[in-house]
Amino acid sequence: MIRQYFTYLNKMSAVTRYSQTNLLKPESVLEHVGFSVSVCYLIGSTLEQLGEEIDMGVLLSKAAIHDSEEIVIGDIPRPTKHANVKIRDALNELATEAMTQTSMDLTGE
Repeated sequence: MIRQYFTYLNKMSAVTRYSQTNLLKPESVLEHVGFSVSVCYLIGSTLEQLGEEIDMGVLLSKAAIHDSEEIVIGDIPRPTKHANVKIRDALNELATEAMTQTSMDLTGE
Protein backbone atom coordinates (compact mmCIF):
# COMPACT_ATOMS: atom_id res chain seq x y z
CA MET A 1 0.00 0.00 0.00
CA ILE A 2 2.79 2.45 0.85
CA ARG A 3 4.56 1.82 -2.46
CA GLN A 4 1.30 2.34 -4.37
CA TYR A 5 0.67 5.60 -2.51
CA PHE A 6 4.10 6.99 -3.38
CA THR A 7 3.58 5.93 -7.00
CA TYR A 8 0.26 7.83 -6.88
CA LEU A 9 2.00 10.94 -5.51
CA ASN A 10 4.70 10.68 -8.16
CA LYS A 11 2.06 10.54 -10.88
CA MET A 12 0.36 13.62 -9.41
CA SER A 13 3.65 15.49 -9.54
CA ALA A 14 4.06 14.65 -13.22
CA VAL A 15 0.72 16.13 -14.38
CA THR A 16 0.92 19.85 -15.16
CA ARG A 17 -2.21 21.83 -14.46
CA TYR A 18 -3.77 24.04 -17.09
CA SER A 19 -4.12 27.73 -16.23
CA GLN A 20 -5.72 30.55 -18.17
CA THR A 21 -3.50 33.02 -16.34
CA ASN A 22 0.20 33.45 -16.85
CA LEU A 23 2.11 31.68 -14.11
CA LEU A 24 5.73 32.28 -13.18
CA LYS A 25 6.13 28.52 -12.87
CA PRO A 26 3.85 25.73 -14.05
CA GLU A 27 1.97 23.99 -11.22
CA SER A 28 1.61 20.23 -10.89
CA VAL A 29 -1.53 18.53 -9.64
CA LEU A 30 0.41 17.54 -6.50
CA GLU A 31 1.32 21.18 -5.79
CA HIS A 32 -2.28 22.26 -6.36
CA VAL A 33 -3.62 19.54 -4.06
CA GLY A 34 -1.07 20.41 -1.37
CA PHE A 35 -2.12 24.06 -1.51
CA SER A 36 -5.80 23.04 -1.39
CA VAL A 37 -5.21 20.87 1.70
CA SER A 38 -3.40 23.77 3.40
CA VAL A 39 -6.21 26.22 2.65
CA CYS A 40 -8.85 23.73 3.84
CA TYR A 41 -6.89 23.21 7.06
CA LEU A 42 -6.74 26.96 7.64
CA ILE A 43 -10.45 27.45 6.92
CA GLY A 44 -11.49 24.39 8.95
CA SER A 45 -9.36 25.43 11.94
CA THR A 46 -10.76 28.95 11.81
CA LEU A 47 -14.34 27.67 11.71
CA GLU A 48 -13.62 25.35 14.65
CA GLN A 49 -12.30 28.31 16.65
CA LEU A 50 -15.56 30.11 15.87
CA GLY A 51 -17.51 27.20 17.35
CA GLU A 52 -18.42 25.33 14.17
CA GLU A 53 -18.26 21.54 14.24
CA ILE A 54 -15.89 20.48 11.46
CA ASP A 55 -14.79 16.93 10.67
CA MET A 56 -11.21 17.77 9.74
CA GLY A 57 -10.53 14.20 8.64
CA VAL A 58 -13.30 14.32 6.05
CA LEU A 59 -12.42 17.87 4.98
CA LEU A 60 -8.72 17.16 4.48
CA SER A 61 -9.33 13.77 2.87
CA LYS A 62 -11.63 15.31 0.28
CA ALA A 63 -9.10 18.07 -0.40
CA ALA A 64 -6.31 15.50 -0.78
CA ILE A 65 -8.09 13.47 -3.46
CA HIS A 66 -10.16 16.15 -5.21
CA ASP A 67 -8.25 16.08 -8.51
CA SER A 68 -6.98 12.49 -8.43
CA GLU A 69 -8.65 11.62 -11.73
CA GLU A 70 -6.18 13.93 -13.45
CA ILE A 71 -3.53 11.21 -13.01
CA VAL A 72 -5.44 9.25 -15.65
CA ILE A 73 -7.17 11.90 -17.79
CA GLY A 74 -4.88 14.90 -17.31
CA ASP A 75 -6.03 18.40 -16.43
CA ILE A 76 -8.66 19.52 -18.90
CA PRO A 77 -9.25 23.28 -19.15
CA ARG A 78 -12.47 24.46 -17.49
CA PRO A 79 -13.81 26.09 -20.68
CA THR A 80 -13.48 22.72 -22.45
CA LYS A 81 -15.02 20.77 -19.53
CA HIS A 82 -18.08 23.00 -19.55
CA ALA A 83 -18.39 23.73 -23.28
CA ASN A 84 -21.68 21.83 -23.41
CA VAL A 85 -23.66 19.25 -21.44
CA LYS A 86 -22.51 16.27 -23.54
CA ILE A 87 -18.83 17.07 -23.03
CA ARG A 88 -19.33 17.76 -19.31
CA ASP A 89 -21.24 14.51 -18.77
CA ALA A 90 -18.74 12.45 -20.77
CA LEU A 91 -15.82 13.93 -18.84
CA ASN A 92 -17.61 13.33 -15.51
CA GLU A 93 -18.12 9.70 -16.48
CA LEU A 94 -14.47 9.39 -17.47
CA ALA A 95 -13.41 11.02 -14.19
CA THR A 96 -15.55 8.58 -12.20
CA GLU A 97 -13.94 5.64 -14.01
CA ALA A 98 -10.49 7.12 -13.39
CA MET A 99 -11.20 7.59 -9.66
CA THR A 100 -12.43 4.00 -9.41
CA GLN A 101 -9.26 2.74 -11.11
CA THR A 102 -7.04 4.93 -8.90
CA SER A 103 -8.83 3.68 -5.79
CA MET A 104 -8.36 0.07 -6.89
CA ASP A 105 -4.68 0.74 -7.61
CA LEU A 106 -4.18 2.22 -4.13
CA THR A 107 -6.11 -0.40 -2.19
CA GLY A 108 -5.25 -3.44 -4.30
CA GLU A 109 -8.96 -4.28 -4.62
